[in-house]
Amino acid sequence: MSKGKWIMPFLASLLLLAGCSAKTPAPSATSTATPEAKPAPTASATPAAPRAKVSMAIGGAKNSMIFLVPVFAQANKDFENQNLELDLVETKGGSQAAQALVSGQVDFASLSMEHAIKAKAQGVDVVMLDIYTLVPTVTIVVDSKYKDQVKSPSDLKGMKIGITSPGSGSHQALLSLLAKYGLKATDVEIIGVGTATMPEALTSGKIQAAANYDPFITQVTSTGAAYVLWDLRTMKDTKELYGSEYPFVGLATRRDVIEKNPDLVQRVVNAHLSAQKFMTSNSAEMIASKLSSDVKGSDEALYVAALKLNLEALSPNGKASTTGLQKVIDNLKKDGAIPAATAITPEQVLDAQYIAKAGN
Repeated sequence: MSKGKWIMPFLASLLLLAGCSAKTPAPSATSTATPEAKPAPTASATPAAPRAKVSMAIGGAKNSMIFLVPVFAQANKDFENQNLELDLVETKGGSQAAQALVSGQVDFASLSMEHAIKAKAQGVDVVMLDIYTLVPTVTIVVDSKYKDQVKSPSDLKGMKIGITSPGSGSHQALLSLLAKYGLKATDVEIIGVGTATMPEALTSGKIQAAANYDPFITQVTSTGAAYVLWDLRTMKDTKELYGSEYPFVGLATRRDVIEKNPDLVQRVVNAHLSAQKFMTSNSAEMIASKLSSDVKGSDEALYVAALKLNLEALSPNGKASTTGLQKVIDNLKKDGAIPAATAITPEQVLDAQYIAKAGN
């Protein structure tokens, strides 16, 4: 793809307003007995700091497990311990969360680092402050009706495949998988169906396969409605696709936010890291016990089962290897998402000073 062909659509997308909320209310979950939490070291709190409101867009619904770190941090009072009041803004997908951040509607966003790299390639100084996951956790599932037909990603040719939204992390992961198996984007029909609405789109026949996150993946596979074709919740499948770890989702902001209020940025990072340390030190059952029913849904056992499949993905300290960060940059160049000549380094993508100041 030529530079001219991709620059204008991306610039236009950055200036759009954030998409409509994809939140789907869920009925109350049945309470269960919970084990005692293991103590986990916490990032330094700043109780003397003035009370502040923080607006943060997330690239999907609050109950999408890929964005569990800020959702859990809010439930676990990690933001409150930093004297912060968090306003989480749900969007349809990562593209809309990036739009909200770039346009100034919010000062922080939880999204895939690919969006930060794409924005930076366009001269918009978006940086990652903390990495949540070291693998994408995107999982490709296929309608069980096609189990005898689709045994490899190459068999997806001609099918309708759902993603959260065009340009999202799930979209990019799907394109990488298709390319590995010799398919182009035009060999399939890719449809943005949202996150929480993916199961209905799959079971209704609107799509025949999907690239999405938990708990929605576990929801459709546990009933037998779909089966897993490729599992990027695991380091094994991630390394098979990308050749290394692939740091995926994290906390992002704009450079001007850092320059105007570095103390606020530090406190937001502190809250995230406190949550990540707790989540990587405790069981799925303990983590779930802290969450409200609108996050867990009506079936807490299913939610816990899904959570167990995703704990391997978490970074306990917000860090990612230089190799992994460079892999994301290189992959975006290879897929034509940014120009091959783009000069972006891992250090420009992840501003690790706030992780370091928090004692990590």
